[in-house]
Amino acid sequence: MGDGRTRCELEFVPVQLSAFIVSITCIVLYGLGHISTSGQLNLELLLLVVRGLNEIAHSKFSSDDLVHHSSMAIAYVAVTFRYHLHGWILVHMQGVHFCFGAYYVHKLITAMAKRQKDESAAKRMDSARTLAYDTFRFLWLFCVGYRVALLTTQAFVQAVGEQPQWGASAIMIFFAPIIGSLDLYWTKYFISTEEWGRSSGKPPRHTWKDVFEDVGGSVTTWSGIVAAVIVGSSSHAAVS
Repeated sequence: MGDGRTRCELEFVPVQLSAFIVSITCIVLYGLGHISTSGQLNLELLLLVVRGLNEIAHSKFSSDDLVHHSSMAIAYVAVTFRYHLHGWILVHMQGVHFCFGAYYVHKLITAMAKRQKDESAAKRMDSARTLAYDTFRFLWLFCVGYRVALLTTQAFVQAVGEQPQWGASAIMIFFAPIIGSLDLYWTKYFISTEEWGRSSGKPPRHTWKDVFEDVGGSVTTWSGIVAAVIVGSSSHAAVS
């Protein structure tokens, strides 16, 4: 049973990780000006399909994945056919892929360690696995603050500008609670795991109160919120 689960992870995880690595690489190139917004979003849509098919093939496609994928698809249609000047916001939402990249590095090392016959070699993987998860936890808390704060900030500045963009503002108001709820739902899962407990120094927790204490009490989360407000406010002129 354990070997079968490990084998499944070694089939599933590399595909997800590869998709996230491609996304991360291209986001960096996008930030450097080498990829256009539309080009980046077209790539993200393709990678979304790849990840979705991989999740379905390994019976890992759940209701939260449906919300995540369908939200991306709807937003893609909106910025492609109507609100193309706001496409950069959707690219920024993909910043969560940096978190998932680190998460799947951790998952891959964990699966490989379970297949490792040499106990000393398996133990040597622990430091790399710990580093990957610590990186994931830091990036995750930052993204939880950043994503919803960016949508909220841009919804506000687009509504109060000299030429209010009511349609774009309404779409951001619509998606902000969806993205925020999804990120908190995933956080609830993460804080209940042993890996998060080892990384944070706290025992696994399972309630929404714990989620809000972890997120709200984190300097990293608030750093993400501050960064989003700065980015969202300074980008007003470019999209008005």
